[in-house]
Amino acid sequence: MKLTRLGWAELVGLGAAIVLLASLFMPWFLTQTGNRNSRISGLRSQRETIDAFVAFDIFSWVLLIACIAPFVLALIVVSGTTLNWDRGEVTAIIGVCCAVLILYNGLLGGKPDDGVEITLGPGWYVALFSCLGIFFGGVLRMAEKGVTNKPPGI
Repeated sequence: MKLTRLGWAELVGLGAAIVLLASLFMPWFLTQTGNRNSRISGLRSQRETIDAFVAFDIFSWVLLIACIAPFVLALIVVSGTTLNWDRGEVTAIIGVCCAVLILYNGLLGGKPDDGVEITLGPGWYVALFSCLGIFFGGVLRMAEKGVTNKPPGI
């Protein structure tokens, strides 16, 4: 087994995964304590902030698992394992899917009425850009070697 070094693509993905992990504990939503309707999951935190684990039942765990993808890619690259798909492809797919889900959950899916007074916190933005960083790391890795998989008949 030939060990290779990590490149920029893997380092970008690893950095984004660490930042995504940290963003799960940052305030994703800000509530107004003076408004009795300003609650998420029936809760209102004392510091007027709600992190990902309070706001979401399952999605926070999906994001936690998404943090693992760049580490798996780095392990595959370092060990020199051959795959049936392009290296970085799954990491890029996970990154873009999580970014789309974050956009949906923050802007469309759970948007309350105007009188509720809940706004997006910094953790939401950090998580969005982190998922885009994971996507970008996967795309960079695919671009280093070029796409090798082709549809049948080509």
